[in-house]
Amino acid sequence: MNKLSWGSLIILLASLVLSLELYALTFLAEIISFDPESLLRYNDLIKGAVGVMCGLIVYGVMLVLLHFLEVHKKDKYSK
Repeated sequence: MNKLSWGSLIILLASLVLSLELYALTFLAEIISFDPESLLRYNDLIKGAVGVMCGLIVYGVMLVLLHFLEVHKKDKYSK
């Protein structure tokens, strides 16, 4: 597999994990809306999930930028 295929696969898996985490956060938000005191119990879990989501977003953006830089470099040197 070339780098583009691996990058696409990684971005696809990252988006799948991101959607699962958003579903889990939605479920937690429903629990918290019924019991505001449970926010204190799930605070660390929510912070961790948001941190992982932000990390996946940054990683995906870096992969896309790396792909565009490689394509631009190939176009520049192929002329």
